[in-house]
Amino acid sequence: MGDDLTSKAYNRTLQDSLKTIKQAHKQLHVVTKANATPAALTSCVELYGILLGEVTGIRSNLVTYLECTRAAGQNSYAMECVNRDPLQEVSSL
Repeated sequence: MGDDLTSKAYNRTLQDSLKTIKQAHKQLHVVTKANATPAALTSCVELYGILLGEVTGIRSNLVTYLECTRAAGQNSYAMECVNRDPLQEVSSL
């Protein structure tokens, strides 16, 4: 039962990261169509930072999962969640 709850938590975390990536991607398209003002460039840098943070979190979770399954020799979902510091909300940029 605990493994199922852990699996659901990771799926939810992955879905949240993918939603954040999708939102940042959409906003990057809007910002890049605007004139290259200092504010637009700052927004781009912040959005790329958010994207990098989300991809790094996903990668860390996958590495942890692979290490756990290889060490246990089975398909175990019991792994530690990689805590990511939530960067500022994408919608606030």
